[in-house]
Amino acid sequence: GEVKVGSIPRIGFATMNGEGEAVVGLTLMLAGENGKVVAERVKEAIQKILPSLPPGVTIEPFYDRSDLVSRVIHTVSKNLVEGAILVIAILFLLLGDLRGGLIVASAIPLSMLIAFTGMLYGGISGNLMSLGAIDFGLIVDGAVVMIENIVRHLNERRARREDISHVILEAGREVLRPIFFAVGIIIIVYLPILTLEGVEGKMFRPMALTVILALIGSLVLTFTLMPVLASFFLRPSQHNETWLIRRANRYYRPVLTRAAAHPLITVAIAAGVFAFSLIFVPFMGSEFIPKLDEGAIVVQATRPPSISLSESIKTTLWIEKTLRKFPEVTQVVSRTGAPEVATDPDGVDLSHIFVNLKPKEEWTTASTHEELVQKFNERLSAEVPGVVFGFTQPIELRFNELIAGVRADIALKIFGDDPNQLKELGNRAAGIISKIPGAADVRAEQTAGLPLLSVKVDRERAARYGINAAEIMAAVEAGGAGRVIGTVFEGQRRFGLAVRLQQNGKLDPQGFASIPVGAKDG
Repeated sequence: GEVKVGSIPRIGFATMNGEGEAVVGLTLMLAGENGKVVAERVKEAIQKILPSLPPGVTIEPFYDRSDLVSRVIHTVSKNLVEGAILVIAILFLLLGDLRGGLIVASAIPLSMLIAFTGMLYGGISGNLMSLGAIDFGLIVDGAVVMIENIVRHLNERRARREDISHVILEAGREVLRPIFFAVGIIIIVYLPILTLEGVEGKMFRPMALTVILALIGSLVLTFTLMPVLASFFLRPSQHNETWLIRRANRYYRPVLTRAAAHPLITVAIAAGVFAFSLIFVPFMGSEFIPKLDEGAIVVQATRPPSISLSESIKTTLWIEKTLRKFPEVTQVVSRTGAPEVATDPDGVDLSHIFVNLKPKEEWTTASTHEELVQKFNERLSAEVPGVVFGFTQPIELRFNELIAGVRADIALKIFGDDPNQLKELGNRAAGIISKIPGAADVRAEQTAGLPLLSVKVDRERAARYGINAAEIMAAVEAGGAGRVIGTVFEGQRRFGLAVRLQQNGKLDPQGFASIPVGAKDG
């Protein structure tokens, strides 16, 4: 005969730019779909909807994933082009032969073409990990050795007037075995990555497969296309070495001679340099994957669980106005509580605040993402008291929730069956962790604090009136979240008809005590 009535119903609301409430719509993408393509389709659909909107209603996108995809594609393309140009420039300097440099450089686009073909037929996604990991230096290694050896043989045997095809064939055979094993060893290094499973496998397998395909393509081209192109375009010349190589040999050969003459001293110096380098290991970063800058920030505002809906809206608008004071911020949209489709089943004490930013070139408050987050935290903590803030990014937040069920990079989970003890241990752990250098946005998950009203039925008195406990609990339910008593039909749609008292959501013991319960005699 007891029921717990909570003060916070399942409700969600949204606000925007500190101006007031707004209606937020989210597009849920099917698994396996392309985010950029889906975003473009949504934009086309919005353009069709706009003419039918009533006066005063507009649709303003506040987060568009295709913007991030476009920036990533631009970054990858820029890195690939710059890497290719740099490698080609170095090839010309080292080979000293324009034709030889162009022949070796042709291995880059052709190897990438083979890799892209394999990715297409293998269903391998082209993403930041898979394309960003390609090293053009590795791709042209075999071609450089092949062409360099062919050029050397042609120059050394130019006086003999031998058949060029015969010279190229012998030069290729000479380096065939070393090239095969050198590139093969590099490929073998990537094979263990293919055994990864789960999230790690999804992230790193496409990268490993792309590099392996590119290396296999470069190996095939080195043994087939490079000698053929050399037979067409390369001719003997009088210069065996470039000016850069001759200059380097001038200083390198004396050092090499001395090192070979004193092997113990050479090994001792190398061991000393290695030992000295170990001093810097504790000061090096240990993050395996650099964090992707998504161009937007999500501020998680956590308030006391007992906060009312109106006060939560007031605090959220206050936070938005504070963030809008930063010149880097273009738009602020907040989502609080649980929406109708509870993709984020939160109470009204928790808000996700999406902060859209200008391009980094236009920032004035800070120069880095981390510095800007620190400025946000300092300003919000000073101007909006009673709220705990956490900072992350839209996709990063969702990934953390999917992987570990928490909205943070690192989480400590404590298990037990006593909520009060869990709360105490959680707060103690948060206090200890917050003192660790490098820890930021440390907070304990809310496990208590929601105000409850305990309603107990006096069964003896209820029996005197002929009322059972279920009827009393139905009245209590109507005074709390509301009680569904029927269904309303509008065409093919059905809606629940609920009875709800005006004092819904307020834990007023006197109000609950005054709720009348109908007896059989009226």
